[in-house]
Amino acid sequence: MKEGRNFELNLKALTWYEGVKKCRKLNLAGYTDWRLPAIGECITIIDPKKESPALVEPSSF
Repeated sequence: MKEGRNFELNLKALTWYEGVKKCRKLNLAGYTDWRLPAIGECITIIDPKKESPALVEPSSF
């Protein structure tokens, strides 16, 4: 999802494991192979000082 924004997906805060399950069921833009980043990947793309989106700049998305 571009820029980590919610596009009519009715998302709410989830645990990482709940997010993994949700990604397995996700069918978005004709794709069904969505996944969450691994914990190590999250550390490199999330800026804990930011929100909406909390992505490190420049964003790789």
